Amino acid sequence: MTHTGMAKVGSNWIPKTSIMYQRLLAKGLVKQRILIPVSPRERTAYVKLRKIGYSINHIAQAFGRSTSIIHAIIKKAENIGSIRKISNRKLPRFSLLQGCRRRLFTLLSMIPKWNLWILSEEGDIP
Repeated sequence: MTHTGMAKVGSNWIPKTSIMYQRLLAKGLVKQRILIPVSPRERTAYVKLRKIGYSINHIAQAFGRSTSIIHAIIKKAENIGSIRKISNRKLPRFSLLQGCRRRLFTLLSMIPKWNLWILSEEGDIP
């Protein structure tokens, strides 16, 4: 159930236009969410990085997005069939950790190139 124009305070829902909500917002007791839309190129970047083998947590950390947003985008791509599910559960733990660490550092070093590609209108994928 969605509450459009409503805010959850404790266990109660109050209208965002009410004076009570404005007072709670001024005191810092209610957090206001800012939704930043995901561009099509950004979606493509997330899907490409997931195809390469980066984890959802690493992609979210590198781009400063919520893991739930990244997961939703990747889940749609999996349902369409453009990505197959990745499972590394049978690899030894040490190998998983080493590979995970290496991929994270490589991704963080490539972030400026990815950001440039996302913000531009032309060019090839890095």
